[in-house]
Amino acid sequence: GFQEAGIFLLEQEVLRFHVGRQGNPRNWFSHSGNDERTSWDFSKSIKESSFSRDYLFDVDLSSNVVMSVNGECKEGEIRIKIVMPNGKVYSDIMIDEFGNLNWRKSFPVNEEENKDKAGAWKFQIDASKATGFFKISLQTY
Repeated sequence: GFQEAGIFLLEQEVLRFHVGRQGNPRNWFSHSGNDERTSWDFSKSIKESSFSRDYLFDVDLSSNVVMSVNGECKEGEIRIKIVMPNGKVYSDIMIDEFGNLNWRKSFPVNEEENKDKAGAWKFQIDASKATGFFKISLQTY
């Protein structure tokens, strides 16, 4: 048999963002920032697409963090892995045709609590022949 190769789109990019009390986020997507609150949203609709992409976020010490991921997939699958600054996987999220997803977590990051969660977080997105959409939101205040 003959294999159909090279039909899907492969995108690989690493984008880095800074969220926290110091300064505004540097990014190309919708955000609102002031000294107290920063929010970052990224959403993407995909059609029969396979790609892999990493997003990096810097989270400052002394902030409260709210992360959410939602999406749905009509076919294929979208996998979103959230990796903490220490390299451990915080959450491994799979969106497939069996249901839509609404995931949300919030936690404080300060000297007393979750100090290891300050630093660079990584969102790894892997879509496999997927049709659907996903949205990632990250807020600090």
